[in-house]
Amino acid sequence: MEEKQNIEEFDDDFLKNILKENHIQVKAPDDFTKKTMDSIMQEWIENPIENTSKRHGYKYWTIIIALICISSIAYIATDIRKLINMSEITWLRTIDKDYLVYIHSLYSYIIESFLKISPIVYIVILALIAIYIADKLINRAQSSFTNFFFI
Repeated sequence: MEEKQNIEEFDDDFLKNILKENHIQVKAPDDFTKKTMDSIMQEWIENPIENTSKRHGYKYWTIIIALICISSIAYIATDIRKLINMSEITWLRTIDKDYLVYIHSLYSYIIESFLKISPIVYIVILALIAIYIADKLINRAQSSFTNFFFI
């Protein structure tokens, strides 16, 4: 015979009366957990959860690295304005006067504003990036391990 939980343990009088009147079994059957887990597992087998996370490919990182390189080269190119001003070539001086002065002042302003930020901010940013990369690598390793052994 199945064990029933003592109805007197309930605090709510209304609930006690309903349980007594209807002779409702309060305790779950012994195989309730097994049946529930089996049904959940069956649902997972029928409708597997697919990883829909989008990974950035080779082209994405190539574009970012190229933009960083172009920006660095542009800053260095605008920094050689002294050499251009010493040259005798007039069209180089014209380019310097029309374009490079403004670009160089913009880059200088950006770099000076970054130098005003406390070093702890850079350390925290680098730590967050390291944690993000470590998380991605660990998740990739775990998914590879799972796919290798359980498929």
